Amino acid sequence: MFAQLENAIVERLRQRLDESITVTSLAELARVPEMRQKAPAVFVVYGGYAEGDSKVNVPHIQQITQSWDIVCVAKNAAGGGDPTAAKSDVSAIASEVLSALLGFSVSGGIRLRLSDAPGPEYDGGFAYLPIGFSCRSTFKGDPE
Repeated sequence: MFAQLENAIVERLRQRLDESITVTSLAELARVPEMRQKAPAVFVVYGGYAEGDSKVNVPHIQQITQSWDIVCVAKNAAGGGDPTAAKSDVSAIASEVLSALLGFSVSGGIRLRLSDAPGPEYDGGFAYLPIGFSCRSTFKGDPE
């Protein structure tokens, strides 16, 4: 369910972002030791799904809303770890991500839209800025 959409999001970002920005999924990020974390980078994190609309008299058709956090990462050691420079760098990456994904059709007319996301974090010259996206998908069961 989510793998096809995840791949579409990763590929879209790889096409649209500068080659110097690493784009990968959370599964790939988990294999990188923290001390070797790449930056600048964008990580695609599947956030799960929530129940969507269904019709009472058509129980075999169900809509769900899938969520994604696109985590933009920048590193800038200017100012001895002061986050100001990294904030500026990560903001530029986030603008490119928004341009690439807002309204993007991940599959058969299923379009990404903005959704809630956790707040940014800053640590030791790194800046992490998540951007939330969601999309709705409809599934049809075979109850017979």
